[in-house]
Amino acid sequence: MIGGSWANIISKTALEKMGLKTGLHSHPHNVNWVDKTQFIIQCCQILIHMSSYQDHVWCDILDIVVAHILLDRP
Repeated sequence: MIGGSWANIISKTALEKMGLKTGLHSHPHNVNWVDKTQFIIQCCQILIHMSSYQDHVWCDILDIVVAHILLDRP
């Protein structure tokens, strides 16, 4: 088993630019590994499409600046 933690996250800026709809998070929680502790109350479903692979992923919405997409674990 691989150790560590993971999260599906989208930035507020990306969310707004892509025009995605948000919803209330089913399990609101804190994250404190970003610049400041943030309480997650909203989420968003995004489409991931690579070649013939396509899936929808639920992401937490954070007020962060990002420059890359990191994919890990199916």
